[in-house]
Amino acid sequence: MENELIKVKSLLKQVVNQKKLTYDVLAKNMKTSPATIKRILNSDDLSMNTFIRFCEVLEVDFYDLIDQSRNRLSSVSEFNVEQEHYLADNYEALLLLREFVWNRPFSLACKDLGLSVTRGRKLLSEMDRVKIIEWHSKDKVKLLVRFPFQWIENGPLKKAYTEKILSSYFKVAHEVGINNRTSSKSKCRALELSLNSKAIQQFEKDVDELISKYMSISEYDLKISQSDLNRYSLLFVYGRFSPWKV
Repeated sequence: MENELIKVKSLLKQVVNQKKLTYDVLAKNMKTSPATIKRILNSDDLSMNTFIRFCEVLEVDFYDLIDQSRNRLSSVSEFNVEQEHYLADNYEALLLLREFVWNRPFSLACKDLGLSVTRGRKLLSEMDRVKIIEWHSKDKVKLLVRFPFQWIENGPLKKAYTEKILSSYFKVAHEVGINNRTSSKSKCRALELSLNSKAIQQFEKDVDELISKYMSISEYDLKISQSDLNRYSLLFVYGRFSPWKV
């Protein structure tokens, strides 16, 4: 199966061919050499900045290309019941799995989580057994589940962690304060709008598109980029209700 980098490069090359652009033309527009353009399109790395610059030169929408790449072979992973029960009962394993999603090697993941190597390897063995990962020599790990993960509706994971997740968001909201204008790394916005049905429908469509756009970027970054990634969390709560009446 093609990996994400191959998919992205394939799409870029398709656009180049469709527009009948030569390496010389691309090089001139990007202020570099034809050899550099050729190397970029055939290299094992494609930085986000380079990708964006290519899209600008090719006059294609960066986010549309990301979506095309994502949708070609992308599929949401659904844990089976056994896997969900295991992760619901083993919080450390869930945290370790998340570290692997973020491309953290085993030794650093254990250090980040305060796990001993012995404990970490026990978790690797258990996750290998339920086919969440493959555990290879020198503690190399291959994920058998694909991010983003889809939890079973009303399944073990939702039952185990819904309250914990909501509590974490509410804790940050209380610390930051609603609509606080002072500078903060986290923001909490609370609004009550007056919208007709058509505007509500458009708003919900816009939110879905916004989420989809940044989910695509997140997936691309996790697969292609290996550094300068930050964990950035959001909680959307919106609907036809008033906070003064709930």
